Amino acid sequence: MLSAACITTPLPGVPVQEVDPAAVRGCTWTTDLEVTAMRDSGSPAADLQRVKELLLSQARERGATHLVVTERDLRFALALARGSAYRCG
Repeated sequence: MLSAACITTPLPGVPVQEVDPAAVRGCTWTTDLEVTAMRDSGSPAADLQRVKELLLSQARERGATHLVVTERDLRFALALARGSAYRCG
């Protein structure tokens, strides 16, 4: 049974939603994800956004509807993002 805090499943074709941890209470955990990519844009903000988008894409491929991003970081020549994917609805 889903809790009232769980956001409903988006319509097909709608991207995975990034949410805070409270929004996925009662949802089904799907998987933990990690993405690492080379920093190549010259802009730290753009590199962090790119790895977050890759993380959202991986969550969608695994059937998730929601993603809680737990970390975004720049390390030397790499950009890193981690998160947990959930299925709600």
